[in-house]
Amino acid sequence: MGAFMLGEFFRRHGWTVQLLTPHDGEDVLTHLRRDWFDAVALSVSSDRQLQSLAQWLPRLRESAPNPQLHVMVGGPMALLAPDALQALGVDLAAADARQTVNWLSQQVMHRKS
Repeated sequence: MGAFMLGEFFRRHGWTVQLLTPHDGEDVLTHLRRDWFDAVALSVSSDRQLQSLAQWLPRLRESAPNPQLHVMVGGPMALLAPDALQALGVDLAAADARQTVNWLSQQVMHRKS
C-alpha cells in the first residue's frame, strides 16, 4: 500500500512511475537495465533485510544506465533506522511522501541546471 501511495504522489507531481512487484532482486535488475530511471524507491520492513540490501545496493547502481540513480528507501526501517540505511549508501530514507517527492525533484532539477 505504501509503495502505491508514494507512486500516486509522484504521478500528481508530473513524474512517470512504474510500480514493480518483482519475484526477486534479479527481476528488479533486469527491469532497471531496460530503461533510464532517475530514482528507485524500495520498501524495507525489517532489520533482517539490511544485510541483503548492503550486498544488493552496489549491483542495483551498477545495473542502472543512469550513473546518478537515486536510491530511496521507505517502510518501517526508514522510521526506525534511517542512519543505518544511509550508511549502506541509500540516498534518502524517508517516511513522508511529500518529503520524498520534494527531495527528488530538487535533486533532479539541480542536476539539470
